[in-house]
Amino acid sequence: MPRLIAARSEAGAIRQYLESFQEAIAAFAENVIFAQSRPHPKTRVRSLTMVSDDVVWLQDADGELRLALGIELSFRTVQIPGPPARWMVETTKYIYHLEGPADPANALVSYHWHPDVPGITYPHIHMLEAGSPARRMHVSIPHATVANAITTAMRDYNITALPAHRDTWEELLAAAGETLRGSLQPAETPWSPL
Repeated sequence: MPRLIAARSEAGAIRQYLESFQEAIAAFAENVIFAQSRPHPKTRVRSLTMVSDDVVWLQDADGELRLALGIELSFRTVQIPGPPARWMVETTKYIYHLEGPADPANALVSYHWHPDVPGITYPHIHMLEAGSPARRMHVSIPHATVANAITTAMRDYNITALPAHRDTWEELLAAAGETLRGSLQPAETPWSPL
């Protein structure tokens, strides 16, 4: 069951949403801080970005930097009708991508969902390491979470959690995944008070 984030204030809902991703990524990369943009004046959509860089570097068991993980999320807050006043976060777009450490970056795979793009409103994956024209294919998949990108990195590129999180990374990734799934269509998701 998706983890629905409902809070008594708009700021509280956003804080819980951001913390879920921050904690999951912190199990694999140090000094990662997420920030939100101001809401768009018309759509109220905000962007989630990493403060220090466009990507975070993931390492293997030997501490070698193996892959870069990029995350782009867009979201808006939704007020739940009726007393008591509650707020939820609705994800409106996501893109996760993995890059190899080469210079220039060697793009490997990218998970996309951007329903505002006509004709490509479904979640899909790009196999970027493949040669053209395969890189331009939009292969339909179920909704992906940051957990999907990180488990791909762990399975196929030997990425490991930081030593302090070797016992908690699975729980943190699962919580971030549930947060995203719960935020995809809150208007269609039954809500119950916390």
